[in-house]
Amino acid sequence: ALQAYQTYQPAGLIPGPIASPQVASIDAALAPDTSTGYRYFVLIPGSGGQHAFAKTYEEHLANLKKYGYN
Repeated sequence: ALQAYQTYQPAGLIPGPIASPQVASIDAALAPDTSTGYRYFVLIPGSGGQHAFAKTYEEHLANLKKYGYN
């Protein structure tokens, strides 16, 4: 029954979702907390999971360039 979910073997999409998000995750996606003003983030490569945050799109673009994303 799980053969169709072997994503590295058959070609194409799997028959359904791999996981189901909880209500809190859906609520956060629909109404994110932007009270801090930060709206953009990028993973800092090689940082062990740290991120760089930005309040404006221009700052975000600068972070992308700084960390080698473009």
